[in-house]
Amino acid sequence: VISHEKMSLATATPPTTLTPTNNSTVEKGKMVVQLDPLIKVLGGLQSDIFDHREAIDHESKFFLGIFEARRGDDDRNALLTASKMLTDLQIAVTNCKSIVDIHDDLVKEGVNTAKKAVAIQISKEGAFENEREELRVVQANKEAENRRIVLEREENARKQIEEEFAAKMNELQSKKMESTPSNSNV
Repeated sequence: VISHEKMSLATATPPTTLTPTNNSTVEKGKMVVQLDPLIKVLGGLQSDIFDHREAIDHESKFFLGIFEARRGDDDRNALLTASKMLTDLQIAVTNCKSIVDIHDDLVKEGVNTAKKAVAIQISKEGAFENEREELRVVQANKEAENRRIVLEREENARKQIEEEFAAKMNELQSKKMESTPSNSNV
């Protein structure tokens, strides 16, 4: 059913209800109008005026192409930059690893040298300690010998003093004895 308002634009007729028939014609009062060409024309006008799909489709494809090209360039540039940075990083890591290996070898060599030096120093300290112990023993023996000599001298001096004392005492007693009988005779 086509309303009168739509048809009144195409044909100036009084409002009536139009009903399509089998041959796509509409009867209006007494006049028969072929609708197929009219619908095609109106559809063409409507598509020309209101249907912008074709133009929008072309515009959107163009915009999408530019966007993808820019994005592709940006992504490609970002990937190239990241790839270059990764390559530089791999080179830096390789250099650092070789430097670390060199330093590791140097450190290991230094540690081994330090261990050898410590072993030598410990053996020297052991030898010095043995020498010190021998010197202590020799010093202690000398001190003991000196004490023995001093004690022996003191003992000899005491014996000599005692002998002298005993001799003097005997002499005094003999003098006393000699002087005592002479007093008794008188």
